[in-house]
Amino acid sequence: MDVFPADEANERWTHGPWSGAIAEGKIYGRGVADMKAGTSASIFTYRYLHRLRERLAGRLTLTAVSDEETFGPWGARYLMEHHPEVHGDCLLNGEPSSPLTIRFGEKGPLWLRFTVRTRGAHGAYTHLTPSATKIAARMIVDLEDLTTLPADVPIDVADALAGAAAAIDEAQGPGAKDIVQRVTVNIGVIHGGQKVNMVPGTCWFEADIRLPPGVTKDAVMARVQAIAARYPEATMEEINFSAPSVCDPNHAMVGILRANARALGRPEPAPIVSLGGTDARLWRQRGIPGLVHGPFPRGMAQADEHVEIEEYLHIVRMHVLSAFDYSLGVIGRVIGRGGGRHERCYPLRHPSQGGGPNDRIGRTRDLPGGVAARGQDGAGERRRPAPVHARGQDDRPALGRSLPGRRDLPDPRGGARAPLPGRPLRALRRLRLHPRP
Repeated sequence: MDVFPADEANERWTHGPWSGAIAEGKIYGRGVADMKAGTSASIFTYRYLHRLRERLAGRLTLTAVSDEETFGPWGARYLMEHHPEVHGDCLLNGEPSSPLTIRFGEKGPLWLRFTVRTRGAHGAYTHLTPSATKIAARMIVDLEDLTTLPADVPIDVADALAGAAAAIDEAQGPGAKDIVQRVTVNIGVIHGGQKVNMVPGTCWFEADIRLPPGVTKDAVMARVQAIAARYPEATMEEINFSAPSVCDPNHAMVGILRANARALGRPEPAPIVSLGGTDARLWRQRGIPGLVHGPFPRGMAQADEHVEIEEYLHIVRMHVLSAFDYSLGVIGRVIGRGGGRHERCYPLRHPSQGGGPNDRIGRTRDLPGGVAARGQDGAGERRRPAPVHARGQDDRPALGRSLPGRRDLPDPRGGARAPLPGRPLRALRRLRLHPRP
C-alpha cells in the first residue's frame, strides 16, 4: 500500500498528485499505478468471491501491506516469517506490470556501498595525495565488468523468455529483453568532495546490482571483491540483498490467466521475468508460485502517474475470474517442459454433477498447487491447501464455458447477484467506473 512521495511544488502535474482525478478515461494520482490499482483489484476479488465462498474448493486470503518499497521487514516479509497461514499454494499479485504479461519471476537486487578514503589536499597540490573521487570513478567503470557474468538460466525459463521478447520490451521499455538475463549495475548515489579547489579525501557511492535468475550472489561477490582488491583505499559494505526468484512459467494459474484473457477478447499475456522487484519474491523463495499481473506502470514515480480505467477494470476482471477458476478445484493438463513431462489430469466432480465434496475422477497425479486427483480405481487423495490473495486449488488452464457456480457471480455495479445462464462473463464485462458526483 505504500507509495513514492510526490513533490507537488516542483513536479508538473496536470492533475494534483492526491486528487484521484478522472479525466479522458484515466485516473490520475500518486500511487494510482503503483499500486492502488493492483491493491484494489485484490480487494474486489476478495469481496466478490467472499459471496461465493461456499462454492470454492480452497481458501482465499487477502494480504494488503505497506513496507514493500523497503523490502518488507514489517510488511509481507514479516507475515511470511510469523504467519504461515498466508503462505497458501499460489499467489496472484497486481503490481504494475502489463496486461500483456504474466511475471513469473524477477531479478534480485544486491545493494553495496563503497567508501574511498585518502589524505586529501589543496586543489593545487595534486601531487601530495590521490583523489578519492577519481579512485571512485575508476571503480565504477570497473564494476561494469559484472555485466559480463554468464547466467545459467533454467531451460523452461529460457524458453519462456525467448518467446516473449516483444512483450518484454513493450511492458518494460525498448531494450528490456536484452538485459533481462544479464547482470546490470546502476550507481544510484555518489557523494565526494567539499569544494572545487580541494582534492577530495572521501568519496562514497552506492551500487544497485541486479542479478537475473541463474546468477548467484557468490559469483557476483567474488567478482566484486576481485575488483575492490585493486583499490586498497576502498572499503565495501552490503546494504541489502534479495535473491532472484522464479516459479514454473507453465504453472496452472498461468494457463488460467491466459485463457481468461482470451475469453475477455484480449491477447494472451506472455510469461516473463521482471526487471524490478515485488513482494511476490517472498512466496517464490519458499517454493510457492507467485505471479504478477497488473496494469501498465504509466508515469510510475513521475508526474501525471495514471492508469487507464478500462485497463484497470480488465485487471479486476482477470483477478476475479482467475481466482474463481483456480479455487474451483478443476484440474486440467499439466505440461512440465523442463522435465519433459506431459500429463493428462481430470476435473474433480462438482456437487451439481452428482458428486460429493470428496468425489474425484481421473488418474492420480501430484500437481503444482498441492492438488491430487483420484484414479479410476478410487486411489489417491485430495489435499486442501490454504491459498493466498487469489488462490485456491486448480490446475486447469481453461475457461469459456459456464462452470458450476460461475452463473452466480455478483453484479459488480449493484451488489445483487445477477443470474447469468450461459453468460458467465457478462457481469464483469459490463463493469464500469463512474466519476464521483
